[in-house]
Amino acid sequence: MEGQLPVEGQPQVAERHSEVVQRQMEAQVIIDALDATRWNRKLAAARLNVDYKALLYKMKKLGIEANENASRRSQAVPA
Repeated sequence: MEGQLPVEGQPQVAERHSEVVQRQMEAQVIIDALDATRWNRKLAAARLNVDYKALLYKMKKLGIEANENASRRSQAVPA
């Protein structure tokens, strides 16, 4: 049957889904901290209890960017 995964492949689909959900949750936590600190990344890192460079790395990895007019997240999170 075309389009259906074999039974052995189904756990992989569940793992992939949980990875996507985890990334979305991580991104939301970071965005919430950034919003709470008016997008001050150093304060957001302190609020999250992570190193500043670790926050920058996660932001880049999750596609979270701040622009000059309005701070918003890019659409790259589900990758």
